[in-house]
Amino acid sequence: MLVNAHQNSVDTLFDAGRQLIEQVKGSEKSSKTQKKLTELNCASARQRELEDALKEGQVINQEIQDLLLWLSNVLSTSKPVGGFPESAREQLHRFMEVYNELEATRPRVESMQHPSRDGRT
Repeated sequence: MLVNAHQNSVDTLFDAGRQLIEQVKGSEKSSKTQKKLTELNCASARQRELEDALKEGQVINQEIQDLLLWLSNVLSTSKPVGGFPESAREQLHRFMEVYNELEATRPRVESMQHPSRDGRT
């Protein structure tokens, strides 16, 4: 963000540096200026990489938060097992609903455990 916040200044520095290199071609000043421009370019590229990684991390964090909220909701709505034999069929039905919800969410959870499979590093 720091480099991007001053992108106009960075661009102006690049332009000025290129003009200086052209004016003093072959001199020590030319090679020093080229080295500094290369360092500035690397810093700018690294800044973009870090910002992209931060955005990706924020997306992953939001996905995890969504999964935790979903799991909390599933667990808070499930009823305890036990009681009368007449209620066993209803309990089994509710258990199977929760089980099927968990199974349906399995691919999403697994993709969070192994992010490189879906293009993340």
